[in-house]
This record gives sequence, structure tokens and C-alpha cells, in this order.
Amino acid sequence: MTPLHWDLPTVWHLGLVLGAAAVLHASFQVAVSVLTGLSARQLGFHTSHSRLIRLCFAYTAGVFAAVVALVMALAYVLQSTSLPATILWAAISGYGAAIGIVVILFYYREGKGTVLWLPRSIVSFLQDRIGKTSVAPESFSLGVMTVITELPFVIAPSLVAAMLLSGHTSDFRVLALILYGLVAVLPLLIITWLVGGGKKISRIQKWRENNKGFLQFAAGAGLLVVSAYLFVTYCVGN
Repeated sequence: MTPLHWDLPTVWHLGLVLGAAAVLHASFQVAVSVLTGLSARQLGFHTSHSRLIRLCFAYTAGVFAAVVALVMALAYVLQSTSLPATILWAAISGYGAAIGIVVILFYYREGKGTVLWLPRSIVSFLQDRIGKTSVAPESFSLGVMTVITELPFVIAPSLVAAMLLSGHTSDFRVLALILYGLVAVLPLLIITWLVGGGKKISRIQKWRENNKGFLQFAAGAGLLVVSAYLFVTYCVGN
């Protein structure tokens, strides 16, 4: 594929779409669930405040690194392909719309609580890793693994970001990647701040449970809207 160039009137539109993709990425809940689980377990062990915060920041750094690496890898693949940009945008838009529908219908399991779509084997694996995490490097690797477990969903906004960045200069790409990653982990930073300030995990979980319907619909509908916008912008009439 030849390098892509932003063809909307201003750079403001580029920032808007990238920002929307990053917010959609941040709306997925597996990383949040693992962080709250990790925090709850450490608090149950009466871990010191400073150690708890280090583990939370290391976990968030792992998620950030995995997100940035994912977008970079996708951007490289997209830039290397010989397929026309219109075909790629159509495929990305279609995948994003499909995932949006799946999120609206199936993202949370039925019943109380915030149990997600994850297969039981993956849930058991993550719970086992949470139980064995006691130092920062383990927490960092847990963050990386968390992103991998949710690839079928987070790859949708990541593809949008990668496609937008695949034809830009390295300096712009680095800055955009950092900003994308920071927005994607913003919920984790907020939870770390809340936990550091003494907020109970049970209250955070209660808020998530009370608002899971809204979060689920917002993430799914957001993907549908962004996918439709990209399809119209890059595919219709091209």
C-alpha cells in the first residue's frame, strides 16, 4: 500500500478520529477488571500503600506498552500491504461495525456483577496470574497479557489508529502513538489514583456494575458510529 495521506480538511479531524478510537479502546473493560482484581487481592494481603501503587503503575505501564506495540505493528503491516486503501478502510469499517454489534449484544454475561465475555479458561488464567503477582515486573507482564486476551475487541480501534498513522512521518506517529496509549489507559490511571487516595475497591466495582449497561452500549454504539463515518469518508464515492 502506498503511504496514506490525511485527506480531510484539517488536522483537527485527524485528532478527532484518533481521539474517538482511543476513547473506544479505553471503554473496554478487561484491563479495568484485572486491575481492580489485582488491587483487591493486594489490599486483602495488607500490602503496603507504596507497593500497591507500584504494582498498579507497573500494570498500567504494561497495558500502555502492549497497546502502543499493537498499533505500531498494525501500522507497519498496513503500510506494507499492496491492497488499495479503499479496500482496507472497507475491511476495517466492517470489522469495527461487527465488533460494535457483538459488544452491544454479548460483551457482559447475563446476571449481576461485571462478568465479561471471556472464556472460563482465560478467566482462570488471569485470576491465577493475579494471585501470583507480587512484584512490579510480574505486574507489567500481567498488563501485557491482559491486552492480548482482549485482542478480538481492542484490535478494532487499534486498526483505525494504525491506518490513520500508517502514512505519516515518524515524529508525528510517535507523538500520536503516545497520546493514543495514554487515552487508552486513562481509566487505569484514574483507578490507580482512586486506590491511592484510599477509595474502596468495592465502591469502584459498585459504580462499574451500576453503569455497565451504559458502558456496554456506549462502546458498541461508538464503534458503529466511527465505522460508519470512516466507511462514508474513505469508501463511498472513491
